[in-house]
Amino acid sequence: MKKIIYTLLLLGVYSSAIAQTNSQIKKNIDLLLIAEQQQEAITFLYQIIQQNPKALVSYSKELSNNLNQALQTGEFNYALANLALETSASSTFQLSPASEKVLSKQNESIRQKLKQTDSYHNWIWEDEAYMMGRAESGLILDLLGYGTSQTSLEELKASLDYFTDNRPKYFAVAALLRRSGQVNTKHYQSLAKDDETRGLLYMQLKNLNKLSLFPEAYHTQIQLSKADMVNWLIYPTELNTFPTEIELVKMFTIEYSDVGPADFYLWKFRADNENWKNDGWMAGLSGPFVRANGPSMDAYGYTFSAFTAFDKKSPEEHFDEIVNIIEEWNAKNKK
Repeated sequence: MKKIIYTLLLLGVYSSAIAQTNSQIKKNIDLLLIAEQQQEAITFLYQIIQQNPKALVSYSKELSNNLNQALQTGEFNYALANLALETSASSTFQLSPASEKVLSKQNESIRQKLKQTDSYHNWIWEDEAYMMGRAESGLILDLLGYGTSQTSLEELKASLDYFTDNRPKYFAVAALLRRSGQVNTKHYQSLAKDDETRGLLYMQLKNLNKLSLFPEAYHTQIQLSKADMVNWLIYPTELNTFPTEIELVKMFTIEYSDVGPADFYLWKFRADNENWKNDGWMAGLSGPFVRANGPSMDAYGYTFSAFTAFDKKSPEEHFDEIVNIIEEWNAKNKK
């Protein structure tokens, strides 16, 4: 009997917590329409997405109504658009034609301020305004991939033709693929050739079961490993720029008892920008990539660089240094 009473008490507390959470969800969806409290509401709803995304399903109608109204009001809001993207991906939010029209106009305005050159990797990383516009356009294009209107479809096509920069071009391609649109093969070639976007294109096509569209010349483990290394390097807390040069030095293979042979790729790279131009060639490692999986972007946690000068160690010493750093970090974080 005591067990039953205790269980009922727990259920009562749990039900009360659910009711309280539901009340907070409704309150914060309403706050999306109040400018002074909008950011607080966005933060709360992000927490719900991370902790219990299913809790939003019951409020999809209210969320769609208020979030669409908010998207149509004022200037472009990155956090608001990102919330729309996150909830669109889980089918909790439906972008309205009116929001698509506003977002399309906003994207047109943003992209027209982004000058395009063939050598963009040489300068954009130190141009803060360009990088902000690049991120904003990429987000809008990604979000328009969940739209249905002809207006947004035309903006996706216009962006695809406008951008030389392959990152926003990738988001236009991904959005068109999501909407079953046609994409000229020249765009796949452009994205696959670029170390920054090769991996993004590969993973998108794999998720859509359309890997047959991925250019064969770049469908090798070396090319995907290189993309994995560059994606790590360009992260803001790492090199934070596109490497001026990157070269494969050596492949290391480890035989694992559960998955068989897996390959690590040791790279050397350098960057000519102000922060790194005096550091010369540095070492980086990507992998491991399990051979049985074939060419893949699935690197199992050892892609890293300590930014050690390449000529200070042998390839084997660079490999051991990076592997030891990762294993020490893993051991520390398991405690």
